[in-house]
Amino acid sequence: AYDALHGYIELEYNRIRIHSTLGYKSPYAFEKSYYEQLQVS
Repeated sequence: AYDALHGYIELEYNRIRIHSTLGYKSPYAFEKSYYEQLQVS
């Protein structure tokens, strides 16, 4: 049970959870917009 919960938190929840330090975006959305911005510049 511990491994399943740990895997969910690390691999799923933290990727979709919004963070105030990232402008209230999820890490996935922040990283996606960052790389899109690099390609445009």
